[in-house]
Amino acid sequence: MATAPSLVPYSWLNLSPNATLHYIRDPDQANPHLATLSGPVGFDLEWKPTFTKNTPENPVAVVQLANRNTILLIQISAMQEFPEKLRDFLESPDFVKAGVAIQSDVIKLYKDWGVSTRNCVDLSLLARCVDNARWKGKYNNPLGLARLIEVYENLALPKDKTSRSNWEGDLTSRQIEYAANDAHSGFVIYERLIAMANAMENAPKPVYYTFDAVRGRLCEPTGMHWNCYNPDYDPGPPPPPKPPKPPTARDLRRAALRARVAASTTTSATVSGSAPNYLTFSGTTEPTIHSTPLISGSQQYFPSRKSADVHSSSSYLSTPRRHPWSHYLPPPATGETSASNHGAHPYPGNFPTRSGLFLAETIQPSVNAPARAFPQYIPTDNAQVGPDAGHASSP
Repeated sequence: MATAPSLVPYSWLNLSPNATLHYIRDPDQANPHLATLSGPVGFDLEWKPTFTKNTPENPVAVVQLANRNTILLIQISAMQEFPEKLRDFLESPDFVKAGVAIQSDVIKLYKDWGVSTRNCVDLSLLARCVDNARWKGKYNNPLGLARLIEVYENLALPKDKTSRSNWEGDLTSRQIEYAANDAHSGFVIYERLIAMANAMENAPKPVYYTFDAVRGRLCEPTGMHWNCYNPDYDPGPPPPPKPPKPPTARDLRRAALRARVAASTTTSATVSGSAPNYLTFSGTTEPTIHSTPLISGSQQYFPSRKSADVHSSSSYLSTPRRHPWSHYLPPPATGETSASNHGAHPYPGNFPTRSGLFLAETIQPSVNAPARAFPQYIPTDNAQVGPDAGHASSP
C-alpha cells in the first residue's frame, strides 16, 4: 500500500520572498516599524512557560505581527515600557489581527500589560463560517493553525517543543523562525478564508468571527458583550460515542483491592473446640449465634466484659453499628450464676477498647487458659477452650 507523500514544511520566506523580518528588543526601534505597518496582520503571542503546579503564568514576552511584506517580533519583556506605537496599533479598529483561538491571548495581554486589542478575527470561527461543509462539530471548537495550513495550503507547519521554550531571553534562530512562521501563517490563512467569504452569495456577518477585547472583556464594536455564536452554522450529526478507555494499572490495582476487601467479609474459617455456642459478626447488620464452631469473616468484633454480671444486658456494649448484642447471648450454663462463676470464665476482666469492643487478635489469654487458647472468637458460655482450638486467618 503506497503511503501519502510527506508535506513540504511551511516557511514564511518561501511564500513571501520579499518580506523582511525584524527582531526588536528596543521600543525606539519598534515605533518606526509600527508607524508604517498596515493590516490585516497575522497575530500571535508567546511567553515563558511555567512547569510548577499552582504557579502563576509569566507575562507576555513576545508580540508577533506579520503581513505580506513585514514580520515584526517585538520582545516586550526586554523593554522598560510598552511601545506606544504598538499600543496604538493593537487598539486601533482599522487593522485586522487574525489568529487561531486568540480570545484568551488578548485577555492575557490586557492583564499583563493593560493593552486592549480591537478588530480580532478567530480563524477557527472564520473557517467554520465560510467552509461549513468541511468543518463540522461544535462551533467554538478550535481548529489548529497547523491543520488549517495543511488543508488550505498543503504545507506542514512545524509544531514542536519550541513553543514551550524560554521567550524572555535572547531568542535563538529556531525561536525566531518558529515565531515568524506562526504569525505569517495566520496572515496567509486569513487572506485565503476572507477571499472565500467575499465569494459567497450570503457572506457570514463579521460579528460571527470578529470581536474586540476592551479592558479584558470580549465585546462587539458596539460595546455589547460578544457571544461566540453563528445561527447559520450547521454542526452536523453528533459524533459517535468514544470507545471506553482500557483500564490503567491504577484501575487494576484498585479493582484488586476492592476484591480483597469483599473477599475478607465472606471468607469462612472452621475452628474446632468444645465450646457449644459462639458469637460472631460477619459484616451484616446483626451478630449471629452459631451452635457449630463455624465463624464467618476474617475479623469479628466481640462484646467487652463490663461488670461482674456477665450475662446481664448492661454487661455488653454495642457494635460499631449500634446494634446491641445482649439479647443474642445464650443463657447461663446449668448451675451457673453470673456473679459466682465470673472468675471461672476463661477470659475474665475488663478489656479497654474503642467503642467498648475489641478484636480477638488483641486478646491475651488469662493465666488459667492454655497458651494457644486465643483464637479469633470467644465462647459465649462457661466452656473452656482447648489448646487445639485453631487459629483464624488474618485479613
